[in-house]
Amino acid sequence: MPNYAIRCASCRFSGDVFAKVAELDDQGRVLCPECGQRAEQDWSQKTIAPGGAAISFTGQRRASMTEGFHSSEVSEAREMFGEVHGSCIKDDGTVEFKNRDEQRGYMRRKAEIYSKNHQL
Repeated sequence: MPNYAIRCASCRFSGDVFAKVAELDDQGRVLCPECGQRAEQDWSQKTIAPGGAAISFTGQRRASMTEGFHSSEVSEAREMFGEVHGSCIKDDGTVEFKNRDEQRGYMRRKAEIYSKNHQL
């Protein structure tokens, strides 16, 4: 499950919450753990560029710092991403890319899944 930095206007809660992508509403808001109201994502807390690091400077494979799944969601995620891009998802939920092209393909597939699920 992704981690979201949020700021709730209802109860003034500010912090990180874990939520499934399916739990986001059409405006990208998640439920506040304190009051249960929809809370906006706090984009000022985002420090990592979308996509994360695919390859280190030494050319070694790297796990993405922005992509990942809970271990209980791995099989469902692999099914959604398909055979080619699902192979990037490891058993523990981490996502590893062999190279930049594999990362780009994964991100394109992620965008397709998102637009299909959110009917963009």
